[in-house]
Amino acid sequence: MKYKILIADDERSYLQQMISILNQAEEEFSVYCAPNGVIACEIALDVEPHLIITDWVMPEMDGLETLNFLKNHERTAEIPVLMITGLTSPEKLQQAFAAGAIDFITKPFEETEILARIRSVLLTNLKTNYYHQKVLDQKQNIERVNRELEKFIYCSSHDINGPVASGQGLLELMSTAEKFEEVKGYFPLLNSIFDRMHLIVIGLTRFGEIRKKVIVHEQLQLDTMIRSLVYSEEKEQEHSAELFLDLREQQILSDQFLFNEILKPLIRNSFMYFKGPDPMEIHISIFREEDQYIMTYRDNGPGFEEKLNEHVLEMFSKCTSSTTGLGLGLYLARTAIQKLKGTLKAKGNPGRGAEFTVSFPVIKTAQLEPEEMKVFSLRA
Repeated sequence: MKYKILIADDERSYLQQMISILNQAEEEFSVYCAPNGVIACEIALDVEPHLIITDWVMPEMDGLETLNFLKNHERTAEIPVLMITGLTSPEKLQQAFAAGAIDFITKPFEETEILARIRSVLLTNLKTNYYHQKVLDQKQNIERVNRELEKFIYCSSHDINGPVASGQGLLELMSTAEKFEEVKGYFPLLNSIFDRMHLIVIGLTRFGEIRKKVIVHEQLQLDTMIRSLVYSEEKEQEHSAELFLDLREQQILSDQFLFNEILKPLIRNSFMYFKGPDPMEIHISIFREEDQYIMTYRDNGPGFEEKLNEHVLEMFSKCTSSTTGLGLGLYLARTAIQKLKGTLKAKGNPGRGAEFTVSFPVIKTAQLEPEEMKVFSLRA
């Protein structure tokens, strides 16, 4: 990275000295020079340097006026300013710091001193910008999560209200029945309402569990895990499937609960939508591509239209009005993979099955290095 430094000084000899010092430094600097504060401010607004070094006494606009202008302009307010001056009175220094100067150097200065100050200011600013960006990213992530949570709560309450209203209407009809046989006729409808409410509660519970899950990395035996998930679904659905595995990675380091929550909805949907008569097939491959694990999943079910590729991953989305379930499975799978800092993409192949691609970062050790351990370097 080449650091841009703007130097403002009306003495040509000091400008030449500064240029010579910076050209001989280990770091790469692009140096911009200005003979007074007016030109310095124009250059600062144009190039937005990483550091501004200004003399105090200059014609047209002195260093303090320059500093005040820079700190009161949105585009230059965060740029650190280092003041060089022959004025050493406490009042002057206090004025400089009050106006926003990050440090000062007295004339005449030594090469080692000026380089040390420059490096210190750049390094401090680099760290500050890094953590500022971290805070900004976290704030944006929290806002995104809150928006999704609000949408989820709204949709869930709407989905719950439907069967509750239906149940109330059904109970009113049952209360008017004169014979028990009439009442018994409503039982299947009442049972379907309870089943739907049960599905909603399960969906809400799973959503909460995924959201609050503390990630625990452990070695996952992929062949055993995948076969177990398919076998469980076969028993529940009372239907078998041919499983084709291409596991170029037999073991991976990941969170077992979240990995299950990614795979289960894909497998369940394959069973739910398959209509036969051909044998049902599930194809799963897992391989590594640089620093990412890639899992591809496809079946030979009815698939869906390509225009629904994004829609099927949204909460409470369904491909058709006749679809059973809540339309939450794939949304929960995407929520789980996002927890692992990965992505889930869908691809519809009408009449030829559904395809999904999951990617997530490779974890090399169970104990992740904390962000606070990040090493900063001026050579970044």
